[in-house]
Amino acid sequence: MEPLTASLTLALALAVLAGGAALGYVLGRKSSGTRGEGRVGRDGLDATHGFNYLLSDDIDRAIEAFTRVTQADQGALEIYILLGNLYRQKGQVEAAVNVHRGLLERRDLPAETRALALQCLALDFQEGGLVDRAISAFQELTEAQPNHVEALKQLERLYEDSGDWAKAYETARRLASLESNADSRVLAFLQNAMGEKAIEAVDVKAAERHFEKALDLFPGCLPASVNLGSLMLTQKRYKKAKAVWEQMLARDPAMIHLIASKLREVYQYLGEEEKLVDTCLKLEAQDPGAWRGRMILGELAEAQRDYASAFMHYGHALKRHPQALGLHQRIWNLMAKMKAEPATIEAYLDLCEDSTVFADRYVCVKCHYRATELLWRCPSCHQWSSFVEE
Repeated sequence: MEPLTASLTLALALAVLAGGAALGYVLGRKSSGTRGEGRVGRDGLDATHGFNYLLSDDIDRAIEAFTRVTQADQGALEIYILLGNLYRQKGQVEAAVNVHRGLLERRDLPAETRALALQCLALDFQEGGLVDRAISAFQELTEAQPNHVEALKQLERLYEDSGDWAKAYETARRLASLESNADSRVLAFLQNAMGEKAIEAVDVKAAERHFEKALDLFPGCLPASVNLGSLMLTQKRYKKAKAVWEQMLARDPAMIHLIASKLREVYQYLGEEEKLVDTCLKLEAQDPGAWRGRMILGELAEAQRDYASAFMHYGHALKRHPQALGLHQRIWNLMAKMKAEPATIEAYLDLCEDSTVFADRYVCVKCHYRATELLWRCPSCHQWSSFVEE
């Protein structure tokens, strides 16, 4: 096949709709080739038609046209790459694998093309849910090209999805060494995940090391603070647990609900029960819209059987967040304990006027995925620490 002519450049640029993995390579081939002198062969016309079909979003006819190109000229390496990607986009993973694997079997394949074909094959496996094969292909690619950033990113994600936190961490470290704007938060969350796995294996010392390493990398890693403090509490290291959690609250007081019951246990042991009350009131003073502190105060009052005070605190919280299901459940249970009078029930119903959805909603700031619990890693876009309360 003759080098792609200038008339194809625009179509080729828009061919990213086909999956795009071969785009940079094809453009590179075009720029390094020599122009034909007004002659475009049958395969060249088929390529032109193929790109035109792509522009019209007619993937099936594009595949037919590019297939004719590869049948006429087995040297059309860039078209093989693109054809395989089109099969993958259509969901025909087996056909995509056959095209890219067939390309890799060529002994005389240029190194750059081999790397690109291997990357596309890994994406084929990933699309088909063949995780182990995708990992093997990306590993082979990163062995051949240790600085292949995109392959390392895909590899890290696959390790995360499969729960292999140690390999995900090592891959993330390699990425961090290659990127000038590397984010230490990812490394911290991976260390925390390694710590949680160590807890499951009852390896307490390893878990402590991982949680502390996570906080060294990123002091704002909330799950590491929660987990490290909890680990200290199980070992009756109350002062250490207190220090960890107070540092956490100094950074992010709104997250007090994550540790309130355990922090209460720590303060009780140390004879500092009033500190939890002071912390909750301080949170409200800093943010008049905060409601978690009031809910905790209500729980404390309810535990002491001061039901009137508990109802008052829950009511304050409900005014700030009338959609919070947990608050409503607390009040329902409290009214049952109180054997509530009609006036109390009416007061509660008044508080419910603005409540339309009974759920504590969280949203990912990157992709807007919504959840009813605070997630540390978005299941949609895979971003770490991206959820905020909606």
